[in-house]
Amino acid sequence: LFITKDKELIFETDGSCRSAPLEMINFGEYEKDETEFVINFLRQNDTILDVGAHIGWYTINIGKTFPKANIYCFEPVSDTYVYLKRNIGYNNINNVKAYNFGLYNENKEMEFYYFRRGSALASPVDLLERNSNKIHGQVKTLDSLVENGVINRSIDFLKIDVEGCEFA
Repeated sequence: LFITKDKELIFETDGSCRSAPLEMINFGEYEKDETEFVINFLRQNDTILDVGAHIGWYTINIGKTFPKANIYCFEPVSDTYVYLKRNIGYNNINNVKAYNFGLYNENKEMEFYYFRRGSALASPVDLLERNSNKIHGQVKTLDSLVENGVINRSIDFLKIDVEGCEFA
């Protein structure tokens, strides 16, 4: 259980050395300026996409603060997605649709380098250069989600943290 200045947050972590809960324990905060910027920028009823949701730091903070927002979050790494779904449930966030695929510039199965102790750095490029495992995950285009009615609203805010694939 993590308590910030105005809300209780419950997170289960995959043990990643750079996950939000461990940063909170070790340093008393996690991406404080970025989180405050996002929260101050948003409004109730906004439609928000959290691309590269990892275990849900932004999704849960936004969901707790804006219970009427429409939040879509995307995480292509299956092991990490399990924690994302659990954390959404632990925090009783009901305005989130979570998907076990990433967003990219094409629809396909993609290879990711994954190191469990650094799962927040999963990427198509071996960022850690330390015998990372290669895993497979699905990616889809934002256009395909709109065309198929998965997203049927105007997007007010798009948070992207995808370890070097932001432009794609």
